[in-house]
Amino acid sequence: MHTTQSIIRKPISRSAFSIALLMGSALWLVGTWAYYATSAFRSDWSATPLFWMLIVVAAPAICFGIGMILVDTRKHSRFSPLVWCALLAGLFPVTLGTVLAFWTIKALFSMSGMGM
Repeated sequence: MHTTQSIIRKPISRSAFSIALLMGSALWLVGTWAYYATSAFRSDWSATPLFWMLIVVAAPAICFGIGMILVDTRKHSRFSPLVWCALLAGLFPVTLGTVLAFWTIKALFSMSGMGM
């Protein structure tokens, strides 16, 4: 029990969160590219592989969560250039990705016969 408590108390570095946010943003960008390559931003999502649809829908929420963790760490010290770069890169999945995710869900419901 003591080992579990000591593992939980180890802080994760801000650079690790920054790299995770950069990777999440890049993965969302690749997922968006895969969607564009398969369906060219039409309402037909059936051509897009399920893995990439999951990335397009889930990445904005994950990037938002990581971004909030990074913003919360500003209380302790100033941001490094890596953190600023990660936060700027995270804006795209959070803003455009949220709109694209809602559009995706709406298109999937309309394809299944359930109108929204």
